[in-house]
Amino acid sequence: MAPVTGPPAASEAALLAPGSAGASGVTKSAVRPDLLAWGVNQLWGLEQSLENWLGAASTARAGCSRAARVAAAGSSSSRALSRWWAGRPTAFPTCAGRTALVTGGSSGIGLEVARKLAQNCCRVLLVSRDLARGEAAAAHIRESLGDTVNAGTVEVLQCNLLSLSEVASLVAEVKRRLKAGGGGGGGGLNMLMCNAAVFQPGGLVRSPQGIEQTLAVDLYAHVALTLGLLEDLKRGAAARGGARVVLQARAGHEGRESSQAEQFGTLELNNLMGEHFTDSGMRPYAAAKLWLLMWGDELQRRLRAEGGDGAKIDVFGVHPGLVDSPLMDKADTARHWNAAFIVLQNCLLGMPTWRGSLPALYALTEPALARTGFRYFGPSWLNTHMLGERCPGNRLWRVGGPELRSRLFDGLVGVLTGVGHKPKHVPPPVLPGAGTGASSGYAGGGKRKKLYGEEEAAEVAAAAVAPKAQTTAAVAAH
Repeated sequence: MAPVTGPPAASEAALLAPGSAGASGVTKSAVRPDLLAWGVNQLWGLEQSLENWLGAASTARAGCSRAARVAAAGSSSSRALSRWWAGRPTAFPTCAGRTALVTGGSSGIGLEVARKLAQNCCRVLLVSRDLARGEAAAAHIRESLGDTVNAGTVEVLQCNLLSLSEVASLVAEVKRRLKAGGGGGGGGLNMLMCNAAVFQPGGLVRSPQGIEQTLAVDLYAHVALTLGLLEDLKRGAAARGGARVVLQARAGHEGRESSQAEQFGTLELNNLMGEHFTDSGMRPYAAAKLWLLMWGDELQRRLRAEGGDGAKIDVFGVHPGLVDSPLMDKADTARHWNAAFIVLQNCLLGMPTWRGSLPALYALTEPALARTGFRYFGPSWLNTHMLGERCPGNRLWRVGGPELRSRLFDGLVGVLTGVGHKPKHVPPPVLPGAGTGASSGYAGGGKRKKLYGEEEAAEVAAAAVAPKAQTTAAVAAH
């Protein structure tokens, strides 16, 4: 696909302008009236401007030298965000010569991420379940590019993530397109945005492989996709000095800031396919988000320990905060009362998707984050400080430790293998005693202790999920 040509590249102010309307009908839920959407958009635009001003003032007080400004920008989310929204062409890092794959890119946050990456010179592979909707989203993105010189390109790939067979076909097609070139990246993949999801879609439905539908789409599709493209990510990392995998968890975070699905997740190692779920409601949704974060943390640890180009891949988790998006339209509100409450809450109070996309864009592109994974970014419980580093609110996250993460990682790979979709490239487990500090990818020391709480003995975590008779003890979130 040929790049769009024309006048000089747009500044970051144009790329991330507060109040950006986005594509009609694909950036808000169907239940939010247009007038309310417009008003909320303006209010959050004003709030964003205030955050930018406060952050810029704080950065200015930190000193006028460039080094001091960069250090200040990285020291807090408001300062970092002000640097992103400062209106300088270099504030939003260039994506020229890089290739990104975005799942769920035809609407909502995925569309916003794809649009902003393409506007900043990235080659975007947009994955959509519906080809027509994907092409419509791509047309919107191309229209937003206008006559920008050296703008990125958008290519649509169709895949129903419910089916692991289709995910395998998607992996093959991505490899083919990467090999064919056209977007730089040394023939590799530079950014993988695992964004697609279903939210409480209704009664119990299983994938063609027998996996509960929420786990199939939100979790297993992205595990299979990431592992299937791991060698391509390594090539991208070798060519560009690093690659990123970003997992959209839509999760809550520690203490009083816990506000969303992940905090309700449990872990049952004999329920990894959702065998014990009776419907596709909050339980599988919360489990999928919790397990995805734990799997990503372990993937990072293994990649660092493996060394080589794999150690140059950073894995991050993000959550967008309370956002009104088309994801809400997929919920069966008649069956699940809590889904109805969440849809109403998001409709009345949720941020627009342009703002909800910021944590993902930050994790995908910010150069200062290189070699710092695994980390988890998102707004506070008030939907402010969008780029803050957070801790998932689920107790299993804080006390489970590397042993539990490793067992879950191997369990998920085991499920893929058992249904005939064994990944070709799986990083080996980290040997006991190999260390769990920064060199292995498992954040340690004071930083992790501050964010995740005290470390507990590995046997405590193991005992929490040890089989008991015919069932496995479900370790509930607090």
